[in-house]
Parts: sequence; structure tokens; C-alpha cells
Amino acid sequence: MMEKKNAALSFNALGLVHAELADMRIDATLLPGDFLVVVGRNGAGKSTLLHTVMGLQTAQSGSVTLGGESVVAMSPRERAACMALVTSTPPRHAGITVRETLLLALRAGGRSGQTDVVEADMELAGISSWADRRLDTLSDGMAQRVMVARAAIQSRQVLVLDEPTAFLDVIGKEDVLVQLNRLRAAGRTVILSTHDLATLAATGEVSHWLHLHPGEGQGSTLHDGGFDADVVRDALRRTGR
Repeated sequence: MMEKKNAALSFNALGLVHAELADMRIDATLLPGDFLVVVGRNGAGKSTLLHTVMGLQTAQSGSVTLGGESVVAMSPRERAACMALVTSTPPRHAGITVRETLLLALRAGGRSGQTDVVEADMELAGISSWADRRLDTLSDGMAQRVMVARAAIQSRQVLVLDEPTAFLDVIGKEDVLVQLNRLRAAGRTVILSTHDLATLAATGEVSHWLHLHPGEGQGSTLHDGGFDADVVRDALRRTGR
């Protein structure tokens, strides 16, 4: 699939494959530069949603489309070139360097010949000084910044992050979010699940937040505009899970 400029990412009456989420329906349209935060109590379906968005899990109903094309209809190579996932725990066991990690991401995104991109992106991400260090020698915060840079090199369109700051200290969280805000400003669509409301609210960069509340109404509510930690916390308290 050729990269589509200004490609909208849409969830169209999306239902998730999970027995306890059978009645949930999710509708949203995100444009390049949008920053969506997904919130919900434990078991509300946040990770299931993100895996479905990435095409790693089949939807129960509805669809996820990018630029009008079904994500699950894309080949793995096509999907890797336009979407990338960052999990909460970076792979620390890998005995490869930071530069090698990013070169692998470049290959996964179908741009093996553009090795100059790796050096430029390491500089932008502030990780150039770690280029020749192995992942297993980095702190959690450092390794997570590398994983965000890896995702950004692989995909030029959509970044999906499942609680990426869950195990980081305050400075590590801030560093990762600054990195994400720069990518959002450059036109990436960012989708992030979190329980860390205050840290996300402090960035001032969130354009939408999606509240998953299975068992109530259609099980989800999309909010446009700012992300106020107290408002979100109150909404979470009013739901059973």
C-alpha cells in the first residue's frame, strides 16, 4: 500500500472479540496529528482495542480503516509500514544495539535503503549517544525511548502505545511524552492507553479521549477536546469497571 497523505484512521461501529465486551461499539475518526488517549477501568478492553486497531486481533463486528482501506485486509508488510505498536515493557533481553534495533525497524517499514533516516531520527529523539549500546544495558526509560523511536522509524502514519509509561519514573515518563508530542506535531496519529491521567493531562497535547465502559450504553464514549485529569477520573469512578 502506498502511503496516503492525510489518511484518516477510523473505527466504524467496532466491536471487540471478548465475551464480556460483546455489547461494546466504538466509533471514532482520527486525522494525522491527532492524539487519542484510551481510558477505562481494568478489564474494560483497552489492550483488546489496541490489538484490534493494529490488526493483531480480529474484530467481532465493524471495522478499522486507514485511508478507507481495511487494516485487516492489508498484508503484514503493508500494515507494518503504516502502523507500529509500543508495549508497556520494552524488550530488554535483546542483545543488539540501539542502532541495530532501528535498522531492523527501517527494514520492517520497507525502507531498508534509507539508512540515513536512522541517524537523523536518533538525533531528533535525543538517543544518538546510545547508538552503540545494547538494549539490555539501558534503563527502562532509555529503552522505552528507543522503542518509541523504533516505532516512528517503522511507521510514518500511526503509532499505537499500550501503557508505554507504566513502569517509568517521572523523568522517564516526561521524556517519552515529549518524544510523542514531537511525533504528533510532525503528523503522526498517536493512540495511547493509560492509567496515568495526570501525566497525560499535563502535556496539553491530547486532542481526544475515549472512555471504555462495558455494560453501559454502547460501552464507549468519545470526547473531543482537552483532557482534564479530574474530569476523566470522575468519569471512571461512575463506571463499574
